[in-house]
Amino acid sequence: GWIRVTDPSPITNAPISWCKFECKIDTPKNVMRLDLAVNGGALPHPPPVVTVSLKLKTVVNPKSHTSEIVSVSAICHRKVQLDTATDAGTENMVQLSLIRPLG
Repeated sequence: GWIRVTDPSPITNAPISWCKFECKIDTPKNVMRLDLAVNGGALPHPPPVVTVSLKLKTVVNPKSHTSEIVSVSAICHRKVQLDTATDAGTENMVQLSLIRPLG
């Protein structure tokens, strides 16, 4: 569910995640479940999230007997809904495939 964070301090040094905004709080008491904070009000719907699915194809190199990546495919969906069904259309999807030559 949703949470309410009070008195956050932005993290200004090197980022530690892929998040757009990073912050820290001084005490866990500054975090509250929003359903407990809102008296009878409707909670907002969660925002859409971006998801990426990856697929790697490998083969075994007969000389070195190690696995080598020969292709990578990715599909990115820019508007995945967390609380309802996501639209099955392809207008919010981007696909990329990379293949290296064998030989």
